[in-house]
Amino acid sequence: MTHPVVRSTRRGLASWLPVLLLLIAPLAGATRSPAAAWAASDAEDAEPATSTWSVAPMPKAGGDQRTYFALTMAPGTAYSDAVRVSNLGEGSLTLDIYPADAATTPDGSFTAAPASEPALDAATWITTDVSEATVPPGESADIPFDIKIPPGATPGDHAAVVIASRLVEAVDENGARIAVDQRVGARVYLRISGPARPGLTVSDFKTDYGAPLYPFGDGRAKATFRVTNSGNITLAAKAALTALGPFKLKLGESGSLEYDSLLPGASVEGELEIEGVFPAFFVSFELSVEGTPLSEFEPMSVPPATAVAKVLAIPWLIAGVLAALIAALVWRRVRVRRSKRKRAAPKRIPRHARTPDGEPAPIADAVGAAPQSESRPPEASGADEPADPADGDGPATAKDAAS
Repeated sequence: MTHPVVRSTRRGLASWLPVLLLLIAPLAGATRSPAAAWAASDAEDAEPATSTWSVAPMPKAGGDQRTYFALTMAPGTAYSDAVRVSNLGEGSLTLDIYPADAATTPDGSFTAAPASEPALDAATWITTDVSEATVPPGESADIPFDIKIPPGATPGDHAAVVIASRLVEAVDENGARIAVDQRVGARVYLRISGPARPGLTVSDFKTDYGAPLYPFGDGRAKATFRVTNSGNITLAAKAALTALGPFKLKLGESGSLEYDSLLPGASVEGELEIEGVFPAFFVSFELSVEGTPLSEFEPMSVPPATAVAKVLAIPWLIAGVLAALIAALVWRRVRVRRSKRKRAAPKRIPRHARTPDGEPAPIADAVGAAPQSESRPPEASGADEPADPADGDGPATAKDAAS
């Protein structure tokens, strides 16, 4: 089972822009100051009256609906259009109208810069005809605006939002009254003619893998990373993680993590998980991030951004069994070789069983024969044996003859 960590976003949010911006407006534009706070004892009167509104591009002459503005313009040119503000509530609305630069949220979604931040990019090129509009309940108002691209505008994509906002009362988690800036707007994507350089980069790619003791256990891998739009084209991005073993054997893959709108220069963090990764001794985790430009502009190819991390994934149970088998085989081989050498080695002759010249002694001496006595050698028998003068049987000596 594989799944992405729940940090992804889904494409197709543009059609829900009015509702989405209404829901995120308290987070994106909420402000609190001492002048806007009331005592906690008055919290029961802090709920605002129900009021909702939407902002969308004014339909074209043929009645075609647009979810956002997507314009290709050259430096030094101008363009005029309008947004339609619709009051969906039961009471009259007075709304502030102004442009704001676009921004990318930490999870890769499109939003507007806080109202407290001054416009620095595309919002400085947009001028609305009015700064405030009052819309009766159930009716709409078309708000014209002009776009003038300066001669020195940099090529590539720029984005802004034409916003209709209103301060309303709310209650915070402590029960105190606060003023919340609720903002709803229409996106404006501008592509300035010139060299287009789409690109994505991956950085801070880190993996964490816990090899299970049992090889078919729950080997969970987690990867964290940062994706940056390093080009000059707004991109939607999709990241996926794959685990590969030896010989590129696929061990698992994650679900995809999607980013709705990465403006040029924007960076977002991501996290993906893969469950059930087999510990194949060496595991390679490959991250791939694919980018897609907005479909309203000229199509172009975007090289995927990749990152690879290799980890040592040891199946400890298998490794222990293999180590024991190897140790047993080595021990047996050593014993066999020692036994063979012992049988083939010649018998050693003791040092005392050698002659003074170092040669082996006769076998009788070597095996410990009884040593000869140092008495005189045995006398010869027969005629060769000299006669004993004491016996009187031998030849007479000269002394005997004289006698």
